[in-house]
Amino acid sequence: FDTVVALSGAWELWIIPALQLHKTTLVQCGFQIVRCLWVFRLLRLARATLNCDLSWTGGHRFQVFVGIVISINAVTLGLETDVSWHGWSFVEQVFLAIFVFELLAGCKRSGWFYLS
Repeated sequence: FDTVVALSGAWELWIIPALQLHKTTLVQCGFQIVRCLWVFRLLRLARATLNCDLSWTGGHRFQVFVGIVISINAVTLGLETDVSWHGWSFVEQVFLAIFVFELLAGCKRSGWFYLS
């Protein structure tokens, strides 16, 4: 199942444009249906996350790691204004993933009180 979703994404994003093929309406509809299957992958990941022990995210090492990531993110934001590079969006997504993980892990560990 995961292989089908991944291969269809690779086919749609890389192979069709590389070969300059034109997608018919039926093929586009098929890709949209397979793209919707990504939701099931996300739900499976969410279930696995809810079942694991994230108490280590409250420890000193993880907090130092997050502090370092915040500092690097601040430097990166400064560099983005001066250096033109097409890879900044990827770097921003990595920072976003780390921050969202920290937020969700804190909410799982402490409940909604983590946000107060």
